[in-house]
Amino acid sequence: MNVNKITLSLGIVAFIAAFLPMASNDVSFVGVEHMGNLTKLLYFLPLGIIGISCATTRLPFKLLGTGLGMAGAILTPLTVWSGIRQAELMAGMFGGLATKALGMTAGATLPGYGGIIAGLSYIGVVIMALRHHDAAATKN
Repeated sequence: MNVNKITLSLGIVAFIAAFLPMASNDVSFVGVEHMGNLTKLLYFLPLGIIGISCATTRLPFKLLGTGLGMAGAILTPLTVWSGIRQAELMAGMFGGLATKALGMTAGATLPGYGGIIAGLSYIGVVIMALRHHDAAATKN
């Protein structure tokens, strides 16, 4: 399969994963929209990946793909960690109310599906960008 098609699909998956919860427990969940401004880059990094996968012949794909993939691969675990801390804080504040009213406890706070899927897709983008062979460089 073509590297550009794989990178395009990984970019779409990373974009969809940005809207899923980054951390969750039994009482609450935390997404990118609940966190600071730096984490909003997780909405825009996949759009850059989709753009460079569509315009590979005009842009240095290996450089930009590796850079955007590494930025996402670094930012995603930081976002998940921040989301876990925020979900634990919300469980601590509202866990007493949930226990009294509904009889449920907060449980363990774990990374959400969005964080896992986004992290794997950014790692896949980096691998695909490093596997990309530039046609102009191999002509010589």
